[in-house]
Parts: sequence; structure tokens; C-alpha cells
Amino acid sequence: MFDYEFNEDESSRLFRPLAFDPDSHLFLCDDNMVGFSFVCQPASGWDTQMISTIELLLSQDPYPNCSLLSFSLLASPDIRDQLRGYDKLRLACKDALHKEVHNSAMGFMWSATREPAEIVQKTRIRNFQLLISFKMPIESLDISDSEISSIIAVQRTMEQRLLKASFVPRKVNNVMLVNIMNTVMNWQNDAEWRLTPELPVDEFKTLNEQFVQYDTKIFKARDGMVLGTEQKPTFVKMLTVRRFPRKSYAGQAFKWFGDPFEGQGCVNQNFMITVNIQYAEHSKEKEKVETKKGHYIKQSIGALTRFAPKIKEMSTDLEEVSKALSEKGKAIKITLSAAVFGDSEDDAEAGLTSLQSFMKQSGVTMVREDSFSVPSFIQLMPFGACNDAVKYSRRYFTMASNHAVPALPLFSEWKGTGTPTLQFVSRTGQLMNVCLYDSKTNYNTVIFAESGAGKSFLTNEIIRSYINTGNKVWTIDAGESYKKLSSSLGGEFTAVTPEADLSFNPWTMIDDSDPEAFFDSLEMLAGCFIAMAFTRESPSDLQHAEMERVLTQVWNKTGRNSSIDDVRAKCLEDKDQRVRDMGIQLTAFCSDGQFGKYFIKPHNVEFNGNFNVLELDGLSERPRLQAVVLFLLMVQISHSMYHEFKEDRDVKRLVIIDEAWDLLGNSKAVEEFVEKGFRRFRKYGGAGIIVTQSIMDLQNSTAGKAIAENAANTFILKQKESTISKAEKDNLMSLPDAGYRLLKKVTTEVGHYSEIFFNTNAGMGIGRLIVDPVRVMMYSTRAQDNKKIESYEKKGTPLAEALKQVAIDNNMIRFPVDRPMFLNEPYEKTVSMLDAQILKMPDRPKNNPDFVSVAANDL
Repeated sequence: MFDYEFNEDESSRLFRPLAFDPDSHLFLCDDNMVGFSFVCQPASGWDTQMISTIELLLSQDPYPNCSLLSFSLLASPDIRDQLRGYDKLRLACKDALHKEVHNSAMGFMWSATREPAEIVQKTRIRNFQLLISFKMPIESLDISDSEISSIIAVQRTMEQRLLKASFVPRKVNNVMLVNIMNTVMNWQNDAEWRLTPELPVDEFKTLNEQFVQYDTKIFKARDGMVLGTEQKPTFVKMLTVRRFPRKSYAGQAFKWFGDPFEGQGCVNQNFMITVNIQYAEHSKEKEKVETKKGHYIKQSIGALTRFAPKIKEMSTDLEEVSKALSEKGKAIKITLSAAVFGDSEDDAEAGLTSLQSFMKQSGVTMVREDSFSVPSFIQLMPFGACNDAVKYSRRYFTMASNHAVPALPLFSEWKGTGTPTLQFVSRTGQLMNVCLYDSKTNYNTVIFAESGAGKSFLTNEIIRSYINTGNKVWTIDAGESYKKLSSSLGGEFTAVTPEADLSFNPWTMIDDSDPEAFFDSLEMLAGCFIAMAFTRESPSDLQHAEMERVLTQVWNKTGRNSSIDDVRAKCLEDKDQRVRDMGIQLTAFCSDGQFGKYFIKPHNVEFNGNFNVLELDGLSERPRLQAVVLFLLMVQISHSMYHEFKEDRDVKRLVIIDEAWDLLGNSKAVEEFVEKGFRRFRKYGGAGIIVTQSIMDLQNSTAGKAIAENAANTFILKQKESTISKAEKDNLMSLPDAGYRLLKKVTTEVGHYSEIFFNTNAGMGIGRLIVDPVRVMMYSTRAQDNKKIESYEKKGTPLAEALKQVAIDNNMIRFPVDRPMFLNEPYEKTVSMLDAQILKMPDRPKNNPDFVSVAANDL
């Protein structure tokens, strides 16, 4: 590469891979080397096991001399797999509105890989990938069996190391490499890779001929490169390491391209950061270090240190390197470089300056790459590392392998739980896939959001996402937050008001054709009558047992024709005052009581379709009645879940209780029943979702605490700082210190995005709910928006089109939101790299072990 006279018309000569063997997953390269590569999930946190495993990979595994190991973190606009996974879950959806809104959402995300998804921090959506490549020298391109056996042994060991460290490695094949390289080299809006789910491999060409499109030119620039066409150029600016930090720790690379804790910006341009490592001959390199160490020791005790005080530091550093090489470290030569891709020269320059600044704050000094731009760029690519570069470029540093861990670009933000039912965007632009059902325990969820933080938008998005994937949702609310969504989606909206002709007679909910039905329902039935009789206090064990006895006697006598009056009468006949007290306390719900009219007629609340909204705000002035109605609705929902589950086990069933603190706080019996119900939901494929304003809301009762503690998922939107401080003091969320630090910075930019702290069984992280203008209109409760939508509908405009037209009228659409073209290709004709499989996500962060990184910079 160093004696190559650059010619942009012969771009294939810039890349090393020639051919691929599918049996061994090995790539043959034109520099007489053979290699393999893994594409991995970057780590979103770290613990001692992960760090020690990477240390072993670098230090103890045997690599041939002059082998090259590369770690590349690529921030790529290629989110095709995530969007195809999101789309594939909804293939069976036939509803016109659902399909149009879904297509608009995907078009928005696809366009947001080129234009900012929001205008506050100008975040672009992307996907972070960790590419780990290894190659070793061979005698000739006619590779021998022994050489194949040798590198396969390395491949097998490295794969096991990466699995243990939770990087979820997948062996790269020729199709994957061609697609990855095309996304790096071809940035045009009409690039081939943007128009198809997956580029095929041409078996009649070498691999390095398939990385650059015919219309993509590569030009050298004064301080970088230009890719693409004259009409649509992409500017590439490069950095190379000048100085590693004398001391660092594992995880510092997390901050190289953004601020994950404060959320105050990131490198918005796409980029690639690569560390190349050469495994030199250990004994020779150790000897060089010893020689230089002796030289600096002599200088450090002389008068020269008065004029060059850094000599003492160099002496100390070399002593540390020498010690590491004598113990468990291997001698390596290492370099760190980066490329930033911009739509214009100013854009690339801004990205370069931003990346350089973030890395400097982490102690890594990067300098602009000028004259060496093309070779430096090629060195960033998979299999691009070159032994000649180690020898001649003067950009490699000698280091002990165990000191290199903090210098590896292993980290990016959390990618979510795996399944793309819901999609969010991290602070650095990572598209996140989230599903409540990606849990090995239960699927219950608690959502905390102060007023104005975006609670309704998030809950609306959850409802829409689960319904359009063929599932069922019940929502119990006290505030009419879902009336519009119910109307839009053709749901069933039931408002419980004093004027409504609704009855909740619990006796008529029992199927008398089943001889076991009463006894199966007795526990819930007794709970209902306890909720009527007791508000703040709890019944004694005797009262609970006596209530079950009384109910059994009443049922045996009058069956479904029984009434609450019958239960009161039976209680009042009893000799025990405690039982008579319950009879007196039931009076309000009897035919002559203030709530009697709601229980006289047969139960007539029905659940139809896949979306039912039960609005209880009309009973807000009657909290005692509201609590009992909530109890009976939960009983009815539980029964529906049970019977429907027996018929179809694939459907997910969600029960959402919004304004939960107001609804649950009216009765201890209701709280306890809901808590028990949440424990049962998993058996029926169900998920219970509690939505309330403050983290502290569920801490005022034993049942509330149990709901919060046992929920597999906790979503936290903006909270008061005093609330978080209280939660941290008592460790109410069971988070590490870093978790509370993240939580304190969760914010909402009204009209742009809401940040959500996700704490799940599959990890934790912060994502932003950024919705396209069509969904904004769909979820909006603003009177002026709804008036415009209704106006279009009265003219005969379909709702989906009306939503889009109002968004256009409000100047909300900044870029195309049409369905991406690559999604129109039939799924059976493509074999995707990732498909819609659930990925095992790395474990959540634990400890932050310190590691010393010492570079002998002048070797």
C-alpha cells in the first residue's frame, strides 16, 4: 500500500480481501494474509469478568508473529435490519390506518439517518457496530492445511472469549462484509445498498472489487478524502493518535464520542474509530524496552532532568511496561485512528472537531491526519491493517497487551432489549429495540412520569405498537387520555359516569352452567365484597373467612339471582358483631344505598375487539365506588385473559392502569387484588402496566411496593430532582450509583422528544421517544389540531391522510416520511444478516475496575 501510486479509478487495490471460504469463514487477502472477522454488539457497560476476558484475549491467547488484530467501532446509517425487523412483526396487520402510520414511522426513521430526527441536539439515527478482525501471515495465497488449522484454532478461541464477555459475536461472511463496506464507501442517497435489503455477492469478482459503486469516486484532499460523485460528495476527515493517557481505566472509551451521562450532545456525524494491534516478536520487543529503560534511568539521575523533567515520567512508564512484559503482558504495537463522514466539508470539520474534543476530555490526544489520509483511511477498514504501516508510518506505539484494554473502542449506548416492538433513539443516535416481553421472569411494567414529561405519548405509542402487532390491550384511565386514540383505532370506549346505564353486578359475572365456576371465583368475589365493606382498613382473617362462608350460603340459595342486599341481610343475621359490621358497611352498595343502581341489573360491561378503554374519571367524586368498579373490571379482565389464553397462546395481552395512584389509593383491598393480579398475568401471556407520576407514588403501601419491586420493566421519564435524591437515599430502584446519575439527567424537550430511563431484565439505558409528525397528530390532545383533523374528515379525507395533511399545514414535516423502498422487496427473497431475531444483550453495568494504560510513546 505504501508504494502504491493512488488512482481513484482502481479503488479495488485499496482493499485487501480477495475471496471467502464459507466452510471456515476465512478471508484470503492479497497481502499474503488470511483472516476472519466478527461483528459484535458494543458493550453498554462493563464488569470485572468482561474486562478480564478481554485481557485474556489480548495477552494469553497465542498469536503468530506479525499477526494483526483490529477493533473498529462503526457509527453507521445502515438501520435496514432494525427496520425490517420492525416491519416484519407487522406483516399481518391489514388495517389501513395502522399501515399508513406504520409506514410513516419507518420513513421518518430512515430519513433521519441523513437528516436530524430532532432539531434541539440534531441527533441522527444510526446503528453502532463493533467489528473485530484478525489476520495472520501465510507463505502464499495457496494456503496450506496447517495454516488453516492454525487460524481456525485462533478463531474458535476468540469467539468463546467474546461470547463470555457478552459481545454476542457473529462470524462475518462475504455477504456481510460486502454490505458493511458498501455502507462505509457509498454515501449517496441513491446508493445501491439503500435500495435493497441486502446486497448480493458477485461470485465472478474478487471481494475488493465489490466495495465501491461504479459512480463512487475516491479523491484525495488536502486534509482528508472525498467519496462519491461531484453532485453528491461525502467529505472524510481523519484523526490519528498522538498520545495515549498515562493512566486510564476500562470504560473510558464510553465517552469518546458523546456524553452518555449528561446528555449534552455527541458527535452527530457518522464515524469509524479503529485500534490496530500488531503482535510483534515478544523477546525482541522486550529487549528494546529494557534497553531504553536503562537509557532513561541513567538520564533521570543526571542534571538533564532539570531541562527535561518529562524524562522521569518516561523512566517510570518504561518501568511499568517492562514489569508488565515480564509478568502477563505481551509486547504489542498499537495505533488508534478515526474517520468522520460529513455531507459537506464544514459538516465533516465540525464532526472532526467534536470527536477530537470528546477524546481529549478522556485523555486521548488525537491530531489531524493530513498527508497520510488515504493509507490511514484504509487502515481503518476490516482487514485493512498492514505490517508495512507498523514499520514505516511512525504511528504505532509499543505497549504491554494488558495495558491496551482502556484504548479499545468497545462501548456504545444500550441497544434495547432486542425485539423491535417499540423503537426509541439513544442520546448518541443508536436505534433501540424494546419489548416488554423480552424478559425471563414477568412482563409487568411500571411507568413514572411527572406532568408534562410525555407520559401520554409514551403510553399511546405502547398501545399502538402492541395492537398493530396483533395483540390486545385494556386501558383503565381517569382523565380521558385515550379517548382520541380509541376512536382512531376503532377501539371500544366505555365511560363510567352517573348518567351511563352500566351495571357491575358481580353475581351475574359467574357462569352457572359450570358447577365449579362459583368456587373458582370465590376468592375474587370475596375480595370484591371486602372492597365494598372496607376502604382504608383491612379485614381480619376471621372476617375474610366469614365473608366467604356468607357468599357460599347466598349462592347456594339464589345463585346468579343473588344481590348485595342478600349478603347484607345474611351478615346482619350473624351473632358475631364483626360479621354484622360488614353487613352495615355494605349498605352503600345495596339497592337502598347511594351506589345501589350500579349493581342491581345484570352486569352489562363487555369487552369487544382488541382495544378497550375503560374511563373512570366520571366517578372521581366517588372514590369509594370508583375503587370497587376498578376491582370488578380487573376481575373481568382477568377472566377474559384466562379464557382467551386457552384459545390462543400467541397473543400478548396488556392491561394498563393510568393515573394509577388516584385509582389504587382509594382502597387497600383493591391495591392488594391488583398486586395479586399482576403476579398472575404472566401465566396468561399478560403484562400489567402501572402508569403514575412519581417514583414515590407506589411506596406508600405494601402492595404498591410489591408491584414496583416485582415489575420486570421500569420506564422512568422526567422526575423532580428531590424525588430522585429520595429514591437514591433509600435505593428504591435497586440501581447502581451510575444508574441514579443517569436518572437525574433524564429530561423532556417539549415538542421534540421525551427521554426515558429503561431498567429491564435485559439491561438499562436512556432512550428518546422521537415520533414523526403523523404520530404527533395521532396522539395530540390539542383542540386546534383535532379541529383541523375533523375538518378534513368531514370532507371525506381518510383519517391517515388527514393526520398527514394537518402535519403539513403545521409545517412539521421537514423531510420525506414515505415507506423506505428497500422494504418493498418480499421477505422470502432475502436472507438478512440480523433478521428480526431477539439478540442477547450485554449485561448491565456493574463495577468499574481501574486499569493502568502506559505507552512507551517514543519507541
